[in-house]
Amino acid sequence: MESQGTQEKPRKGKQPARPLPGLAAQDGECAGECSRSGWRGLDERARSGRPRASPQSSPLRSRRWPAALPAALGLPLSRLSLADVRQHAEHTGLVARISDSTIWRWLNEDAIRPWQHRCRIFPRDPQFQEKAARVLDLYARCWEDRVRREAPWQIVVFSLGMYLVVYGLRDAGLTAWLARLLQGFAAHGLMMATIGTGFVTAILSAIMNNMPTVLVGSLAIHDVVAVPAATREAMIYANVVGCDIGPKFTPLGSLATLLWLHVLARKGQTISWQTYMRAGLIMAPPVLLTTLVALGLWLRYLG
Repeated sequence: MESQGTQEKPRKGKQPARPLPGLAAQDGECAGECSRSGWRGLDERARSGRPRASPQSSPLRSRRWPAALPAALGLPLSRLSLADVRQHAEHTGLVARISDSTIWRWLNEDAIRPWQHRCRIFPRDPQFQEKAARVLDLYARCWEDRVRREAPWQIVVFSLGMYLVVYGLRDAGLTAWLARLLQGFAAHGLMMATIGTGFVTAILSAIMNNMPTVLVGSLAIHDVVAVPAATREAMIYANVVGCDIGPKFTPLGSLATLLWLHVLARKGQTISWQTYMRAGLIMAPPVLLTTLVALGLWLRYLG
């Protein structure tokens, strides 16, 4: 007679659960009845993630098919869209329908990553080198033709030309005129020198870009004579603040803004100069004034 404390020995291997007899039929009848009654919660419909009908092909084929299309077109995988890959999978009969998330999972886990780290997965494939080269081109190099074609060359030419124009204006007397203007601000004290320098450099930055303006402003401040050291320090800081906030007045003031607007335009999000200036001229001046006043107070009482 066995004692009650005797326990059954654990099994070495785990057995998969088996469906109860007739359960699938009962589920189908329940779903059909709910569908006929207007309950749409249990009927089969498209869902995100893995497809409803997984491919019946071998794992080898599911790993090889992402490289077939790039090899056939002569393009790396980075040049193809999800729509191209989906159309190829459905056209070859690999799947009847497939979702974007499943494509990403196959491309990342089953196609690209194994070929990148374990290059001997398909040693018997006679076209392995050609296919792998097309797929791994996504990691090996970038597309020089695309970079040259899509680069904003007009902005590059503008920036170089703006420096030439500004240095020409300096030789024509712009720096001397700006030094006399800043000299007048400095004669009215530290606070006036701070606010005046900040707003002048901000306006110049909005008109002729902030990078050359900060250079011209520095040269002009250096030419200002007979001012206290604290006032000169305040003008130097105000020049930096004005050249940072002033470009928010117009898109012309910052190369970063021009590049960002160029990128947005290529993505279909166009922001006009009028819209940008309307928002910038409303928000930037109060921020500039507050910053300059805080700078003047800080240098006067805490500097």
